Amino acid sequence: MEKAKYELDVEWLDTRLRDYAAAKERVLKAWVTRKEAVMAKMNAGVKPTVGSNRKGEFTGFHAPHDGYVHEWVEGEKTFRKQFMGGQFLPIDKNRESMFESELGELKTHRFRNVSWEKFYAVEEALKVSRPAGLQIKIGRGKSWEDREGERHSYTYLTDAPNDVAEHIEMFFMGEIYEARQVAEEKRQAEHEAAEPCPAGRVVVTGEVLSVKLQDGYYGSTWKMLVKDDRGFKVWGSIPSSLDASRGCRVTFTAAIEPSNDDDKFGFYKRPTKAEILEEAA
Repeated sequence: MEKAKYELDVEWLDTRLRDYAAAKERVLKAWVTRKEAVMAKMNAGVKPTVGSNRKGEFTGFHAPHDGYVHEWVEGEKTFRKQFMGGQFLPIDKNRESMFESELGELKTHRFRNVSWEKFYAVEEALKVSRPAGLQIKIGRGKSWEDREGERHSYTYLTDAPNDVAEHIEMFFMGEIYEARQVAEEKRQAEHEAAEPCPAGRVVVTGEVLSVKLQDGYYGSTWKMLVKDDRGFKVWGSIPSSLDASRGCRVTFTAAIEPSNDDDKFGFYKRPTKAEILEEAA
């Protein structure tokens, strides 16, 4: 598996976010210009006062004098009133949708099973690359430790352009997605190569894939899923003479009834002559 294709391209991320911030600024300036023209038309050519913060970022419009007329939209309703000099002028509620129509929708993306090492790599890259005016955030939810002692968690990415989110997703999850695909292709190939599940009294010899304590009408019973050497799988109660566990090889004779939904799967009952041929590794 080539890990290189799932690396975090910090240089591309930096360039993409700066380009996105510049595009957003252009869209905002065009919007401000249009709004200024509309307001000036209602007020004998007088434009509103444009507010900004210490960073020079747009914060809204203010009335330049008493009696300043302003219209704005909230949902389906249009409002119109006069404002006193210096008063904040309400902004149309569709301002965010204006950015979405020009630049694409910003959504919250959720990822499962992200290693802390990769989380910190993206967090640091965003600190370095995130231009002013972009609110991209990365956060963690529930975390756990895997068998190798590596920490993982649910991870959330908010307000990122779609292509940035996709790039980060492949950095987080690409190897996992590929491993799943390989496993699914292997499972499909094995299923196609497997012999159909036989019916009647049959000798089953194969590997125990799983064991489970299952509740029933008469109490709890240990069950096991066995993959026969011929490829088909069977499910049924573990014989009392077996101390079966996942990964061990067993043999037994049982009455088998094939499934109506899968001709490579069946259910066994009344197992006899059960033996463990090889313990689990």
